[in-house]
Amino acid sequence: MVKEKRNKTATGIYFPCTDAQKRKIKSIAAKCGLGQGEYILKRALGYEPKTVPPDAFCVFHKKLCDLLDSPPTPAVEEAA
Repeated sequence: MVKEKRNKTATGIYFPCTDAQKRKIKSIAAKCGLGQGEYILKRALGYEPKTVPPDAFCVFHKKLCDLLDSPPTPAVEEAA
């Protein structure tokens, strides 16, 4: 018995939107780390993508964790 190959080509869906709506979709999709089409598809299927924190936040978080893990300086101990 020979299995048939299934055609897995993507099908396009097109819809009208204003320039303002397109800019908003593009902006939100970028904040989630997704392309516009992928963002719209996920939203249409009921998934709510989460935004990705900017790099500056990640750097700040790492520095804060490093500070909390390091022993306190003598000046900090005196103030406490």
